[in-house]
Amino acid sequence: MTTASKNAQNYMEKSRILIFVPTNGKDEEAIREKYIDRVGCDASVIVFNNKQGIGLTKLYNRVLDSLRSSENTIIVYAHDDLDLFTRNWGKKLLDTFNSTDYAILGVAGNEVFTNTCKWWSYQPAAHGAVMQHDGDRVWIPNLKNEDDDGVDEVLVVDGLFIAVDPSRVRSRFDESFDKFHFYDITFCLDNVMKGAKIGVANWMHLAHDSVGKLNSQWEEGKAKCIKKYGHLFPMAIKSFAVKSQGGE
Repeated sequence: MTTASKNAQNYMEKSRILIFVPTNGKDEEAIREKYIDRVGCDASVIVFNNKQGIGLTKLYNRVLDSLRSSENTIIVYAHDDLDLFTRNWGKKLLDTFNSTDYAILGVAGNEVFTNTCKWWSYQPAAHGAVMQHDGDRVWIPNLKNEDDDGVDEVLVVDGLFIAVDPSRVRSRFDESFDKFHFYDITFCLDNVMKGAKIGVANWMHLAHDSVGKLNSQWEEGKAKCIKKYGHLFPMAIKSFAVKSQGGE
C-alpha cells in the first residue's frame, strides 16, 4: 500500500469548501456568483472588501486559524479577477484531497525556486496552464503537465488560486511579508520544509484578468525572500522529497 493510500485511510474526509476572495471596490455579489457557479459541491464564498489594505498574509491567517479544528472543510484563497471554466471544480478538488496526501493545491507552480524569485523563470520545471489577459492581449504560458487529469507535485504555487487543507498544512502565512507579493511563495516554502506536500491540479482551467507587475513592492519582497531563503537556493522539490523519505 502506498503512503498516500495509508494517509487517505486515516484522513477525515473533506466535504465542503470555503472560498475566500479579497477585493477592493468590485461588485461583491458578482464575484460571489462567479465563484459559486460551477463549484459542484457544498460551498460558501466570503468576499472581503479590503478597503484598509490589510496584508494578505494577515487576512489569510485569520481564515486559516478559524478553521484549524475543522474536520470537513477545504479553504480556497482566490483573486477576485478569475474566470473558472472547469465544471464541478469544487467536487474534483475535494476528491483530490480525499484520495491523496496533498496539503496545498494550486493551478500553476514550479518544482524549482531560484534566486530570481520568479516561480515561472525555470520553464523546464513549471506546471499549469492559466490563461492570462490584460483586455487587449491573451497569453497561455507554455508550462508542462505530467498528467492532464491529475496532479503534479511542485515546490511552490502561484497565489492567484490556492486550495488548503487546514489539517495538513504545517505552517501559517508569514505575516512579515505584509504586501501583495510573496505571501504565496513563503507559505509554500515554509510548508514544504516542514514536510507538507504541494501540487498543481492540471484539470483546473481558468483565466486570470491580469498579467502581473513586478513593481517596487515586488522588489522589496524579493529582497526579503532572498534574506530568508537565499542560503538554500536553488531549491528543488526532489531534494525535500528525498529528505522526507529519509525520515528527517
